[in-house]
Amino acid sequence: MAKKKSSKTNRKHQFKYAAPSSAGSTTTVSSPATTPVASERDYRYVGVDLRRIMWLGGSLVILQLVLWYIFTHTGIGPSIYNLVQI
Repeated sequence: MAKKKSSKTNRKHQFKYAAPSSAGSTTTVSSPATTPVASERDYRYVGVDLRRIMWLGGSLVILQLVLWYIFTHTGIGPSIYNLVQI
């Protein structure tokens, strides 16, 4: 007796924010109210990601300024330079 293929093996990967596919649907006609439109999609995650990128970039700039001040205005800079010098 032949083994049935499961429906999971026939599906491709579905992305989290992609529009649902109608490949497994038995009805061929869909109403306009149920199809997702670009204005109805949820893009709040973009704002969260941009906020995280801004925090990371800002903190790296501040870290760079602090290290620049420490290495140029104290005696630590020349001593570390002499240790690393080849």
